[in-house]
Amino acid sequence: MGAVMTRIILTNAEDLMRLAGGLIAPEEVRSCRLDALVDTGAATLVVPESVAATLGLPVIEPSFVTVA
Repeated sequence: MGAVMTRIILTNAEDLMRLAGGLIAPEEVRSCRLDALVDTGAATLVVPESVAATLGLPVIEPSFVTVA
């Protein structure tokens, strides 16, 4: 069976709260679009370090992943 990919948009939730509170402008909300591998059994989302940096997210637990 082949891999299933989908286009997703990830947005920094704190930026959305700051936008709702009038603290930042809409263009300051950090988000990115990327193609993601769908794993229906996953309980967490792993993103590349570059995506985390773009979104301003902290690295909680660095890990290396392999796609079979």
